[in-house]
Formats: sequence, C-alpha cells, structure tokens
Amino acid sequence: MDSYRAQLYGIFCTLLTISRLINTHNIQARKIVITCNNKASLEHAFLHNQRAVTQSSYAILWTINDIRCDLPIHFIAMHVKGHQDRKQSPLTLVEKLNCYVDIKAEECKDYIEGSTTYQYSDIQCFSSWNCCIDG
Repeated sequence: MDSYRAQLYGIFCTLLTISRLINTHNIQARKIVITCNNKASLEHAFLHNQRAVTQSSYAILWTINDIRCDLPIHFIAMHVKGHQDRKQSPLTLVEKLNCYVDIKAEECKDYIEGSTTYQYSDIQCFSSWNCCIDG
C-alpha cells in the first residue's frame, strides 16, 4: 500500500472514531482539526465538496466523504510536513504528534513484516465488494 492510500485509511479510521464518539456521547463539537503529512490525501479527503470519482481510490474517498458529510462538524484540514524530527528548531504540537505516529507506524510495519502469524485485514478490498438482491 502506498503512502497516499495509507494516509486515506488513517483519515477514514479517524473519522469513524470521531463519528462513534459524537454519536455515543452526544458531543457537540463545532470544529475538529485533522492533520496529515500527505497533501494529496488531505486535499482529496477534505478540500473537495464532491466525491473524487475519477481517483483510483474512489471507494475509500466516497466513504470518507459520506462520513464527513454526516457529521455536524466543520473540519479543518492542516498539512504537516513529515520527518520534522530531523529539524533543529523546536517542533510544534502537530509536528511532535506526526513524529510520534511515524515511529509507531514503523514499529507496526516491522511487526507485521516480521510476523509469521499476522493475518492481513480485508478492509482495503473496498473495490471488490458487490451486492446481489434476489427477487
């Protein structure tokens, strides 16, 4: 999976979590800031009011759009440069969070690639779904 698609799945999971928290606890949030270090993922997920039907990742983009439109929240999409841990000056909060998530993602990747028992999820197979109605 490439970085673009991986970031889209991160956005998707974040929106699912936000949706569940809002619905379960009746949270009345006005705005939420979503940060991402992949500009294209961020733009396609948040900066368009319509589904990006021409994209090869259209299924996940449509799902993100549907979840986003169902939430009574204004999302603020903020790009954060990746690999800021190499920077000599002090980091902002979002830069620190991005560095932390990068470290955890690398640990997870190493675990998965080194495991002989890990079973991959089929969540990335949106494009192979179909529905048949008999009748």
